[in-house]
Amino acid sequence: MSTTISYKPASLMRRLFAAILDGVLIGLFGSVLLVGVSLASYSGQPELLLEAVALLTFNTFPICFFTEIFGFPVILPVEILFVPHLCSLADWVHGSILFCLLPLLISSIYHGLMESLPTKATLGKLALGIFVCDLNGNKISFMRAMFRYLAKGLSTLTCGVGYFMACGKAGQALHDKLTGCAVLSKE
Repeated sequence: MSTTISYKPASLMRRLFAAILDGVLIGLFGSVLLVGVSLASYSGQPELLLEAVALLTFNTFPICFFTEIFGFPVILPVEILFVPHLCSLADWVHGSILFCLLPLLISSIYHGLMESLPTKATLGKLALGIFVCDLNGNKISFMRAMFRYLAKGLSTLTCGVGYFMACGKAGQALHDKLTGCAVLSKE
């Protein structure tokens, strides 16, 4: 007797809760990493070290968390509108790398690695029983998974409409359609 497993598109709620779990994990990891990088970069300036650690401790978790969930568009307005007025150009460039590029790089690599493994899922997706695959059910490549994550920013830029596209019959959000991917769960 053969058993067949059928799959259906993952619900928007499962996808959201998986993203929140991944956001917590990336937020914790990113916070530790960014505080470590900051400690190393300010080691020669003890007067700035305490200020930098305090700033990073209270800001990095939410920055990494929201970057993980929504992609780059959430952080860029903060960087462009507020940070230049608070510090010098050199500190702004340093802060932009730490607060924008590093969390984005961490999340991109995380998705690239996890979704290109045979499990086809990040830790949050594994916990919720969903996975990412191509339209034929095969695992995707590292680069495709990274591009899919980066394309999540376009779903955010559409005021969230790109995410709600996953409620359609195909169950694909905008970033899934752009990369030829699907997020599925076992029926």
